Amino acid sequence: MATGVTIRREFIQLGKELGLSGEQLSAYVNENAEREITRLEEEEKRVRKEEEEKEKRVRQEAEETRKHEQALKDKDLELERERAQAERERAQAEMQRTRQKEIEMSLTRDMAENRLSTHSPIPSSQGNGSIDKVMSFPVETFNPHIEGIDQWLTRFQELAISYDLPEDKWALKASQHLKGKAYVYTRLTQDNKNNFEELKSSLLRHFDVSAESYRRRFRTLRKDRHETYHQLADHLQLSLQQWLKLSGNPDTYEGLNQLIMVEQLRDAMPLDVRRFVDEQGAHKLDDIVTCADRFATAQEKSPHRKETTPDSKPVHLT
Repeated sequence: MATGVTIRREFIQLGKELGLSGEQLSAYVNENAEREITRLEEEEKRVRKEEEEKEKRVRQEAEETRKHEQALKDKDLELERERAQAERERAQAEMQRTRQKEIEMSLTRDMAENRLSTHSPIPSSQGNGSIDKVMSFPVETFNPHIEGIDQWLTRFQELAISYDLPEDKWALKASQHLKGKAYVYTRLTQDNKNNFEELKSSLLRHFDVSAESYRRRFRTLRKDRHETYHQLADHLQLSLQQWLKLSGNPDTYEGLNQLIMVEQLRDAMPLDVRRFVDEQGAHKLDDIVTCADRFATAQEKSPHRKETTPDSKPVHLT
C-alpha cells in the first residue's frame, strides 16, 4: 500500500498539472489525498477480513473432516466389536449344541449297551424311580435364535422315542425345556396337559409355523450383516425344505414341481379367485385348478359379471 506521503506527492503533481497553486493546490491535495488514504485503508481492511474468514473456513472444514473420519473409524470399530461378539456367541452356541449332542449320543449308546447286556428294556411305568430315571435324559432348552420350534419338536420326539419315554409324559418333559414366549404349557386345559400333540399344535400356532410362513421367509430372507453368504444359503435351504415338508408335498422333484406350480398359479389369479380357492380349502394343484375354473365358469354365467381389467391382475405376493 502506498504511504500517505507518496499519495500527497502524487496529488501535488496532479494539481500542478491542472494549473493549481497556493491555497487552491493545498485544498485540492488535502481533500483528495485524505479520501484516497481512507479508501486504501478500507480496502486493506476488507482484504484482511476476507483472508481471515477464508482461513477460518479452512480450519472449520479441516476440523469437520477430522471429526467425520474419526466417526467413521469409531463406527468401524463398533461394527468390528459387534461382529466379534456375534461370532463368539455363535461359536458358544455351536459348542453348546455339539456338547449336548455328544452327551445325548453317549447316553443313547450306554443305554443301548445296557439293554443288550441285560436283555431287558428300561421299565417305563413301574414305580416313580423308573419314570424319574427316564424323564432325566438331557434335552437342550429351546432357543428361537438358534432353531425353529418345529425343528426342536422333531428333535425332542426323536429323543423321547430313543429313551423310551411314555407318550403321556412327553408334554410334561417338553415343557421343562421351554421358556419365555415358548412356555405355553400352562395354557393347556387340564385334560390336555398330558397330550403332546396339543402342546405341539399350540406351539406351532404360537410361532406361526406353517407352509405359508416358511414360503414368506424363503421369499424375503436377506443376508444379515453378521452372517456369510454360505450361512444365508443354509437358511434359504432350510426354509425351502420346511416349506416343502409342511405343504404336504413329497421331498422329490415332483413335490418341488407341485410346490412351485401352486405358488405361481395362485400369484397369477385375481384376488377374488384366490379368495374363493382359499375358502374351499384347496391346496393341491389339481384341486386349485378345479376350484378356480368352477369360479370362473360361475362368473361368466353371472349377469353382473365385471370385465377383467389390467388393474385387476395380481402382483407376485411374498
